[in-house]
This record gives sequence, structure tokens and C-alpha cells, in this order.
Amino acid sequence: MIDVSGLKLSLDAGLPDGQTLALREVARQLGVKLGAIEGAQLLKRSVDARKKANVHFIASYRLELPSDHEEHLLARAERNDAKLKGLQIRPAAPYASLEIPRLTASDLPPVVVGAGPAGLFAAWYLAKSGLKPLLVEQGAPVEERAHDVEAFFRTGELNPWSNIQFGEGGAGTFSDGKLTTNLKNRYTAHVLHWFVDAGAPESILWQAHPHLGSDNLAHIVSTIREDIIRLGGEVRFHTKLVETMFEGGQLTSILLRNTQTGEETLQPCSALVLACGHSARDTFELVRDAGFAMEQKPFSMGVRIEHPQALINEAQWGSAATHPALSAAEYKLAIHLPSGRSVYSFCMCPGGEVVAAASEAGGIVTNGMSNYARDGKNANAALLVNVDPVDLASSDVLAGVDLQRTVEQRAYRVAQEHGGAPYQAPVQTVRAFLGEERAFNGDTVRCDSTYERGVVEAPLDVVLPDFITKALREALPLMGEKIRGFDNPGALLVAPETRSSSPVRICRDESLQAYRACSATKEASSPSGIYPCGEGPGFAGGIMSAAIDGIKVAEEVARSYEAAPAAASTAAEEAPSSASLFVSTDEAAVALRAGKPVIFPTDTVLGLGVAVNYAPSPAELYQLKQRADDKPIAWLVGGIDDLMRYGKRVSAQTLELARAHWPGALTLIVEASDEVPLAYQSATGTIALRVPNDTTARTLIEQVGPLATTSANISGEPAPTCTEELSPALTACVATVAGGAFGGHASAVVDCTQMPARIVRQGAIALDLAANDSKTAMKK
Repeated sequence: MIDVSGLKLSLDAGLPDGQTLALREVARQLGVKLGAIEGAQLLKRSVDARKKANVHFIASYRLELPSDHEEHLLARAERNDAKLKGLQIRPAAPYASLEIPRLTASDLPPVVVGAGPAGLFAAWYLAKSGLKPLLVEQGAPVEERAHDVEAFFRTGELNPWSNIQFGEGGAGTFSDGKLTTNLKNRYTAHVLHWFVDAGAPESILWQAHPHLGSDNLAHIVSTIREDIIRLGGEVRFHTKLVETMFEGGQLTSILLRNTQTGEETLQPCSALVLACGHSARDTFELVRDAGFAMEQKPFSMGVRIEHPQALINEAQWGSAATHPALSAAEYKLAIHLPSGRSVYSFCMCPGGEVVAAASEAGGIVTNGMSNYARDGKNANAALLVNVDPVDLASSDVLAGVDLQRTVEQRAYRVAQEHGGAPYQAPVQTVRAFLGEERAFNGDTVRCDSTYERGVVEAPLDVVLPDFITKALREALPLMGEKIRGFDNPGALLVAPETRSSSPVRICRDESLQAYRACSATKEASSPSGIYPCGEGPGFAGGIMSAAIDGIKVAEEVARSYEAAPAAASTAAEEAPSSASLFVSTDEAAVALRAGKPVIFPTDTVLGLGVAVNYAPSPAELYQLKQRADDKPIAWLVGGIDDLMRYGKRVSAQTLELARAHWPGALTLIVEASDEVPLAYQSATGTIALRVPNDTTARTLIEQVGPLATTSANISGEPAPTCTEELSPALTACVATVAGGAFGGHASAVVDCTQMPARIVRQGAIALDLAANDSKTAMKK
């Protein structure tokens, strides 16, 4: 299979019945017949509306064609065939699922505080690893929470524990459910696939700007919760963290309080994931008062702007605005003012509504929400101005929270003074905000606010700080130059938007743990067992980045649990006899997860290896072998998916060699991708990969991921073909997995970094790369 990107498709090709038309257009651009396309999978699709007279889709496909067709297209792409201009063609790189260690549950399960995206994904990862986490959320389960939010919209009676901000799913549950992120790392695809596993539409895997929609999120969130419980985890709602206890600087227990009954529970705990969300202000106070290092961070505040969605559609799509293949149009704007201020749109909700997002009594907070169909009458987005620490009234770490609260309470008071009911929001038209005398070239639209609690006309100057209103007034006309009609006098500004991001950061070290710091020296103390995570502690800004941070933090928590059982399982390393060091495959996996080396059988000779996901470098292998570190160590991997993941620019010939000889005694040298740590790359940026044809080796790979493996011998000695040939210098300190059948010969090695590929060593199999057969001749 091949992946092709840069394909131009007509809008009609995006209709529900347009698949055949789409493939016909794909075939034409590739110069192949439609019938040659044996299989097709849409990988990505976006709208190109740069020229309003020619709005079309840009798409990427994974295609299955006859092998000679694929090789021909790859060859044409390599020589920059002019007829393929604008297209990128490469061997297919199928999705490889995230490797999660399988651990034994502890008497002290990890605790995750907060059931937003960061907390849910952290708890889900820990549950998948077997650690049976406890997830606590001060709000309600999503089903109950939806009723509480609806009641607040209707009556104005605020539940401080169950609202737009607090409860299962976090603030993102009542949003557009955007899954876009500026982060480019290996976790992004995993988060999208995990969402699909939880019931999200599969279209999020190929949409350029994927979103879940608030109407889908409730089911998705509850499905994640149910899977955590199915895997042995526990979930407690209406449960709030109120105190943390330590001995010698290390977390030992936490105090939890039921927000409905007031009952308190002491929970033993040595690992706490603090995924509290950006509105958990009392949790920020708890962390500060406990003496942990925190700092002010830049954030933003402003308003929500509402337009008729039809106006935005026409501005973005032109004459194609009503085409049925196009959904409600989005926008993303940013203006950098001479003053140094930035004004930008955020959390744009096509066909959505502005919602009452208060979580504290007597304060107005706005946010945006869309259903999956995005079929509402209005478009809305936050229009934000940057707030820097120098804008705050003091150096107190929570001064940003104080500013947010001041603006929210002022908005509530101003709305009341102008005749508003509780939690009705102050609003101005763009005309009123910019001034009646301002000229506008065009018709003034009528826009009725979607803010369900209701709005009341009031001057926003008395709600927002002066520097914010000044920046908004400067930026709005400039935004109108970028999107026609954006500064329409009839558009609405609903205030305030204060909770777009956290105004604080809870500092964490390289192990992602919070630490105490002396106010004078800022020197970090020993690890605490508290893992700040997600948007609230200042490490994310949206659903995707929060979920990614949740997984990253969970990986660190899992590593902390691996160390103790690994030490127990490898305690026999102190014994002098190699016979006492024979371990099972499961015990070997535990040692590998602790970053320790293990000797194990392969299909060639006995191997000495470490798990690359757990050992930061192969340094210990060089030390054990008493060998210089200038010779890179090959990886044993699980299959062709790993070749595509860890190799870069993998050629068709390389793929053909892998398909013909894997699993087996063939090592392929390829350019190392960014997924390969520098410590494991050669000096020229390459990595050697092989899939072993041995049950034990492959079982270990399934459990811990790729193994950096060399022969289990002291440098200069023969490679061992049975355990009896192992050097006592190795068996005295390295656990060994017995069993397996060894071929006794080293693998063949082929350098695939340049074409044509070059045989470095014949080894256990004989290769003839010049053979006429494209699958390469093999002589046994």
C-alpha cells in the first residue's frame, strides 16, 4: 500500500454518494485506471478556500494497487515526475497502537484527581496497564451533570460542584469538542484512536479539524469511565481533594471529602495525578499552601463574539457557501498590535451557542459550545487579549485568579445594575462597542444572542480592564479586513470570557512530579509523588493537549510502580550461580520495564537486550559486553508497522525485503525517525531493525516494545548458541530466560539507507538483491 497526499478533489466528491467520483479524481491525478485501485482509505481531508471561485478539498488517501503500480508511482515520486507535482507519495505507514506495560496492581493504587480529558486519559492508561487507579471527581457523573447544567440555564440556580466547569468530562464536555492541537508528537494519533474506541465518529481520524460535538461527548466520556471500571479501576464522584500528607517529603496519603454529605475519607496514596482543571481555584490554594513551587503564567481574557453563521459561511466559502458537502465554516484570527498586545480568536464554535459557564456564585463566565452537526444559527468564538504577569496587581502566584474573579463579579454586578436577572450576561453590539460614528461598508446584520440565560445591554468598558477593551477596539476593524463582515455593527460581544486557560503553573521536574522550592534559591527538593497534569496546572490548552499530557504523566506514574516489583523479581541477581538467574518471560518483562538488561533466546543466537521504552540508552549493554560504544546496537521489533514507525523514508525495496524475510534472520538498516532516541541512533542517524522468528523474543516485544539487542557474549568471545555457553561474567548479574531454539548464525544485514540497497553481511540467509524477482531471491 502507498500513502498519497496533496490530492485535489471537487466538492461533489465530498457528498455522501461521492466516493466513486473521489476515486476517479484520485486515479486521474495519479495517471492510473480507476479499476487499478483495489482499496482506498481516506486519511485526511481539508477545505482549500484560498480562491473563492475554486473552493475544493485537499485529501490524503491510503491506496492499495497492484505491486508494480505502487513501485512505479514511488519511483516517479522519487524522481520528482512533473505530472505528480504537488503530490507526496510514500509507502504506507499504518497506525501502530500505543505500547502499554502490563503491571501488577499495588496495595497503594495511583489516585487521579479530576475527570477532565487529562484525568480521564491518565486513569484510562493506568487501568489499561493493570494498576487499577482510583479516579475522583468533585462534580457529578455526566448524566447527572447534564441535568444540573440545564437547570442552571433555566432557573439561574448554580450548583457549585456540578456545572459547565466541574463534573465528569471537565469543561470540554460542554464545548465544540475540538481535537486540534499545535503539538506534533506520537501521542496525537493514539488519543484520536482511543476516542474512536470510546464511540467517537471515525471521521475524526481524517478530518483536518476534527471535533466531537457536545452531544457526542456525554456518551464518549461515560464509555471511558465504564472501561476504567471494567479494567479494575474505581471512580468516585462528588469527591473532593482537601488535604495531602507527607513523610520525608514523599506523599503517603490524601484526605477526600464527599461534597454532598461532608464525610471525609483518608486514602493511602503514594502517586497522585493532579488533573484539576483551570477552574479548581481552591486546589491551587491547597498546592500553594503545601509549599510546592508554582508560578504565574500568561493567560488571556476577553469576550465572546457572535455572528450569523450564514455571514461567516459566505465570507469563508464565497459562492460555494451553500454547497451540501461543506459544513458550517470556521475561522482562526490573530492580530498583533503595535502596543505589543495580541488579539486572537479561540475555541471557535460554528453553528453553536454561547453558554453560561459560571462555577462561583455571583460571577459571570461565558464559553462556547456546538453539537456535532454544527447546525445552529450563530457562529461564536472567544475574542481574547493576552494577559501577562506584568499586568497583574501583585506578584502573588494567584494574582491571575484574583483578576479573573474580579472581572467575573464585576460583570455580574453590571448586568444586575442594568436590569438583568441572575447570571444574565452583559452584551454590546460591535456598533455600540466601537462607537456609533464609525462607518461600515455593508448591511448591518441582525444577530440574536444564543446565551440561554439571557443578555442585557451594558457598557463593556466597566466590565473589562482598560487594556483589554482598548486592544479589542483596535483589533476588530483589522479582523474585518481579514474576514469580510467580521466587524459588522450588528455582531454581538458577550462578556466576559475569562477561563480560556490557567493563570498559574504548578512546577514539575523531569519525572513530571511537583517539587517544593525555597523562595530564595528555587532549588528543587526530592520527588513528591504528586504529578501535576493537564490544563489546570498549566501544561495543556484544550482537549487534545490535555489528553496527551494525561498519557505522558500516566507513563511516568507507571514507571514509578515498575521499579519496586522489578527489584523483587531480580533480587536473585546477587547470587553467584547462573542457574539461580533463570526467570520466566513475565519476570523478564518486569526487569526490562525497570530498565534492566535481560538475556533471552532469539532465532539466531542468545541475545542480550534492554527495552528501549524503559532504558534511556544502551550504555549498560556496552559495559556488560566490555565493548566500545561506537558500534550501534540493533533493535528487535514486532513487525512491519514498527519499520514504518522507527524508519524514515522507507523505500519500496526495503518494504519488499521485510515482507519476504520477516520474521526471520534479516536485519535492515534504515534512516532513524524522530521516534528513535538519539542515544540509540548511529553516528549517521540510522537504526538497524529485525523481527525475530522466536516465540520468547516476540512475547517480550509484545510486553515491553522494541528490544535493543546484541549477542550475549563478552566482546571477542564466540556468540553463545545455548545457555551453557554463556559467560559467568554475564550470568552473575543478568537474568536469563531459558528455552528457545537457536539457529547459531548471525542475521543477514542489508543497508537500505540508499537505493539500491547494499548487502553488508550475508549471515544466516543468502540474499541476491540483483535477482529478477522483485521479492528478492533467498538461498537457504
